[in-house]
Amino acid sequence: MNEKLKGKIQVLLMVLMVGSLVGAFVLFFVGEYNWALIIGAIFFIITTTIARDTRITNTLYASSHLDEPHKF
Repeated sequence: MNEKLKGKIQVLLMVLMVGSLVGAFVLFFVGEYNWALIIGAIFFIITTTIARDTRITNTLYASSHLDEPHKF
């Protein structure tokens, strides 16, 4: 993937994460519990997706460098 596009997507996801977390707390304290639950679920879905992608990327990186000798 193009690095510039990947960076923009990462920034967009971070903004969505922060916005959804703040929105969920605000809605919770206002008393809109159903909407807070929905927005909180969106936050968890985004977070889980990012964590899964990071885990796959780290696993691929580690497995591709497994046979290289260590330089200490």
